[in-house]
Amino acid sequence: MIGLISATAAGAAARDRLAAAWPERTRVYDGPAGDAVRAAFAECEQLVCFLATGAVVRLIAPLLADKASDPGVVCVDEGGRFAVSLAGGHGGGANQLAGEVAGVL
Repeated sequence: MIGLISATAAGAAARDRLAAAWPERTRVYDGPAGDAVRAAFAECEQLVCFLATGAVVRLIAPLLADKASDPGVVCVDEGGRFAVSLAGGHGGGANQLAGEVAGVL
C-alpha cells in the first residue's frame, strides 16, 4: 500500500489525482501532516508526500531505522510537477515509484 499525505488544498488536489489513478494501490491519510506521516510510515510500504521536502525530512527523520526495512518515500510539489525519491530509493522502491508518480501527474 502507498500512503498519500498532503497539508494544503493544492497538495490535496494533486494527491487526489494520484489516488483516483491508483485506487487499489493507495490510501489517503488526512489530518495533521505529522500524525499522517507517522501512521503511514508504520502501515505502508511506500509514502508519497505532497509537502515541502524539508518538512518531510524533519517528519521522517526520527522514524528511520535502516534502509532494508524503511518504506520508500517520495516528495511531490503541491502543483504535482516534480516527484523526487527522498528515502528508500532502491530497497523501498522510491526511485521507481517517483517515475510512476511523475507519469500519472
